[in-house]
Amino acid sequence: MRTFGVVAVLLAMLFVIASCSVQKSPSGTAPPVVERPEPVTAAQVVALQIGDEYDEAAGEVTNPTTTFAADTPAIHVRADMSGLTTDAMVHCILRAVEATDAEGNVIQDTNIASWQKPPTGEESTLYFEFTPEEEVWAAGTYAVEVSFKGELITSTELTVE
Repeated sequence: MRTFGVVAVLLAMLFVIASCSVQKSPSGTAPPVVERPEPVTAAQVVALQIGDEYDEAAGEVTNPTTTFAADTPAIHVRADMSGLTTDAMVHCILRAVEATDAEGNVIQDTNIASWQKPPTGEESTLYFEFTPEEEVWAAGTYAVEVSFKGELITSTELTVE
């Protein structure tokens, strides 16, 4: 008889636990699906050329590199892009990640220069040229950032030695 009482108590406890763990929505339907927002733009950089020489006639960076001498006259960037619309500008920023100028001043996370250009169509090739404010570039790490409609599309690091 005593075993029967213990079994009855255990079954009652099991029933209480099982009924507490099952949750149903008030209407008996599944919870709503949370939709993720679509990206602002479908723009992408198909090819990015960065270098210290540019052939205007060919429209090509002729000496591609991501390592530059401090006395490099210009940093050339060519971005082949797709998924663009003509209602906004493409922005290209040269940002000092961490660089040190000739006087020993450290420049961190600072936009050095920026360009904005309109795309010519859904697929566009855009050219940007950056020149140093002083006679030479500050030595360190930089990033070329291309964005469209406020969305960063690509970022590539450079080094100035």
